[in-house]
Amino acid sequence: MKGEERDDLSEIVQSWNIKVPFEMEKLRDQRLRYLYKERYDFRTNLIDWDYNMLLQEYAPIVHYYHYREWRQSGLAFENRYSTYVHPNRTLSSYIPGKKKDTKESCLVRGYWGDIVCSPYIAMGIECDYPQAIKLFQKANEKYIGHAVEVSEYNMRYFLERLQTLGTYNRIFDDYYRSEQRQKDRE
Repeated sequence: MKGEERDDLSEIVQSWNIKVPFEMEKLRDQRLRYLYKERYDFRTNLIDWDYNMLLQEYAPIVHYYHYREWRQSGLAFENRYSTYVHPNRTLSSYIPGKKKDTKESCLVRGYWGDIVCSPYIAMGIECDYPQAIKLFQKANEKYIGHAVEVSEYNMRYFLERLQTLGTYNRIFDDYYRSEQRQKDRE
C-alpha cells in the first residue's frame, strides 16, 4: 500500500471519532436530493412506486410500512423505544472530488449507505430453517411475519451458532413466546 493510500485510510478511520462533526441527516438528504433530482418533493409517491412495481414481486415479505420508513428515515431496524442520537459513522466516507471555486482536487465526505435497495434483502426475505416456517405462512394473502422478524431470526441463528459452535435448536414458538414475555415485562 502506498503512503498516500495509507494516509487516506487513516483519515477515514479517524473521521469516525465522535469528536469529528458529522451531520448524518444532512448528508443523507443531499444524497436523496441527488437521487430524486426534480422529483424530490414527490418522493413518497416514488417510494410507493418502487415498492409496488419493483420490490413486492421479488420480496413480498417486506412490509410496505417498514420499507417506506426506511426510505424516508434511513432506519431499518428499531429496538423498541430506543432513541437514536448517535449516527452510524461507518456509513460515511470520503471520495475524490473537486472544489467548486478553484477546481482543486480534494476529498469530499458523504453518506454512502444504501438508499434504494433495502437492507431487508440481505437477511430478511428467506430463511432456510424449518422451525421458522411460521413467518412465511399467509393469512388473507398476506404474510404473517415480515422481513424485520426474518432478519432478526436469521441474525440470532447465526450468532448463536457462532457462540455455541453447535447446532441451533431453538424452537420457533419458544423463541417468540420468550420475546413476548420480555415485551410484557417492560
